[in-house]
Amino acid sequence: MTSKYTSFAVAGTGGVGSRIITALAAKPGVKLAILSRSASTSVPSNTTLKVVDYSSRDSLKSALEGVQVVISTLNGAGILAQEALADAAKAAGVKVAKHLKQIGLPALQVFTLFIGFPGFDYGFNLKGEKASWIGEGDNPITFTARADVAAFLAHALSTFALSDLQDKTFRLEGDRKSFNQIVETYEKTHPGKKVVVTRTPVEQAKQTLATQEGMPAFVTYLFLTWAEGPAVYQTGPLSNSLWSEWRPASIESILAGYD
Repeated sequence: MTSKYTSFAVAGTGGVGSRIITALAAKPGVKLAILSRSASTSVPSNTTLKVVDYSSRDSLKSALEGVQVVISTLNGAGILAQEALADAAKAAGVKVAKHLKQIGLPALQVFTLFIGFPGFDYGFNLKGEKASWIGEGDNPITFTARADVAAFLAHALSTFALSDLQDKTFRLEGDRKSFNQIVETYEKTHPGKKVVVTRTPVEQAKQTLATQEGMPAFVTYLFLTWAEGPAVYQTGPLSNSLWSEWRPASIESILAGYD
């Protein structure tokens, strides 16, 4: 039995959310609502913008009436709104959302570890032939491009059997390389380029972290995590094979076009 889900709501319109919106909006027969705090948020013409107050359960419940699946890509301070979103989803009769077991709401969890690629994110300025990180840079890290995550999720939600979605966990991986391998790959795909790498000792970074707050502290913590152990899936199989036609971008293919 294929999925009967045709009505979706996406909370969060940033780097991941916007790509999921684009991918779902392209699916025939899909009804898509985009939740946003702002009435000026730009959305595809075949979708509906619903302005919400994430601190108001009534506002969220009203926006989710008729929705079967809620996809939350809220991050940063927005993560605090996810419990209210889940509660409102249950009240509105949503079938799948992302507090969940505690309130008896089926969920699909999608793990991607690091979304994006160096050169587009923290620590890398490959155009400037510079890179910096904490530690030696030899630990493998899983990376998955945002567009590939969006494509997989849109496909799964619109075609997979319901039993393969509810209370399941997907682990996606586009590629796996260490920071040193990424620099080597960039230099390989850009003959004549030589990236200068700055490596901060772990103990020095820990001392710096003790004095930081906000986003700088988060970035330092993230790089410390990568320095102290592999950032790859330690439990459970990858879910890539659930969609045999999924061809996520490799780091080499991304960096080859990065000029």
